[in-house]
Amino acid sequence: ARLGGLNFAFICSLATQNHLHEHVIEHILGATLKPFNVANCTVEVNARASYVDCGAQENNFDDLISYAYLALDSHPQRKVVPYHQQMMVEQLEQQARLKELANIDFSSELELYFQPIIRNDDGKIEFLELLLRWQHPKQGILSANRFIDDIRIAGLAYPLATFVIERAAELAMALRIEGIAIPLSINVFGPEMLNEEFVEFVDRIISEHQLEAGDLIVECPLHIFTNLDNRGRAMIARLNNIGLKVCVDGLGDNPVLLSKLPNLAVEYIKVAPSLTADFSNQNNIRSLISGMVEMHNQQKTKVIFEGVETFEQLRFVKSLNAYAAQGYYFGHPLSSIGLMSWLKQWQLTQGEYIPPTSR
Repeated sequence: ARLGGLNFAFICSLATQNHLHEHVIEHILGATLKPFNVANCTVEVNARASYVDCGAQENNFDDLISYAYLALDSHPQRKVVPYHQQMMVEQLEQQARLKELANIDFSSELELYFQPIIRNDDGKIEFLELLLRWQHPKQGILSANRFIDDIRIAGLAYPLATFVIERAAELAMALRIEGIAIPLSINVFGPEMLNEEFVEFVDRIISEHQLEAGDLIVECPLHIFTNLDNRGRAMIARLNNIGLKVCVDGLGDNPVLLSKLPNLAVEYIKVAPSLTADFSNQNNIRSLISGMVEMHNQQKTKVIFEGVETFEQLRFVKSLNAYAAQGYYFGHPLSSIGLMSWLKQWQLTQGEYIPPTSR
């Protein structure tokens, strides 16, 4: 059935072939891989597909079609997406969150948690990453990846970025008052950092809180840095000039051209948890990861492995000559309300002396 435009639906009986629908999808997508000519014009088709188990859904045809569209919308980067009932639950939850975000009070409902980044050579703290959490009245404590897309849909990305920067500056100033010289990193999640207004705001906040160069670190997704234009590079340079170090997050989450990696003029780069597994016995994968680490070491970029949960994983990343590690092995994220007491306890248990600031 043609649904309109270039949208089509097929009904497959699986009585004799359990995977007939998958074969149909495979053939359709395969037929669209190459451009074809129509009336002396070259046409390229970017096809996607979803499928719904009719037997598992007691609904009419229109409902089944809406489920297929919902699946595609839920995973816009995937070519083939099967529908699951959980998607409807997630959609209803998102709709509820969007209504709540219309009246959200950042200061009372959002909170920053923290997790340490530990150097591999001496086991000391390199910096603390601040992680955004929403104290949701019904769904409990939500991590940022649960609601950051909702924030963007609601048009709150920039106000959120400024809120996080200012809250982080307050914490950094409190650390300086206590005589503790440990940088804090913040995630700004995306392109909201690459504009004139944001850079000027950061500059003002750093000045108002009397912070020094290196007190704050900005973490940003890798895909932004691999697609920077001249204006974007200028904004990154300005952030560096006003004293913010830059950390690229997510190496390994998505495919990236290796030729672009050496051009990232940043202080840190984080390797995603998917590459933190111990690949000691898989020489080809280990060689690839080791090569990436060595390349960044030569560029004087400090490589941090995320998702370290076991001693074996820590030993593996140390064997790659990585600079630092982060993960549950060192502790789960904790509320920044208890940051000072945690740091003092860390000093006692680890025997670490945290050097005081110059003030």
